[in-house]
Amino acid sequence: MQSKTAATRLWRHKKVFTKQPWALWRVKYGEKGPIVWEVKHAPAWIKGPDGLPMGPWQLLVCRNATDPAEVNYFASNAPPGTPTETLLLAAFSRWKVERCF
Repeated sequence: MQSKTAATRLWRHKKVFTKQPWALWRVKYGEKGPIVWEVKHAPAWIKGPDGLPMGPWQLLVCRNATDPAEVNYFASNAPPGTPTETLLLAAFSRWKVERCF
């Protein structure tokens, strides 16, 4: 994604996101139990450096179920049809990689 602002505009104004209900996903288990996020997932096209659309990208909009003001965005170049569960696993597993360094 080009920016958090662009992602915010997409999910707040595009019908593919506005008509889609939030889906609850348990993304991982923390010290205090399951960590649950509300998720919307849809393909998105972004403006490339030449001004033309690039995509489709898989855009995940993840809102913390206990703090709806916390919203995270994940964009993936995974092929269309990639399950939301697979994308969430990759998106929320990042911390494991960061802890190795």
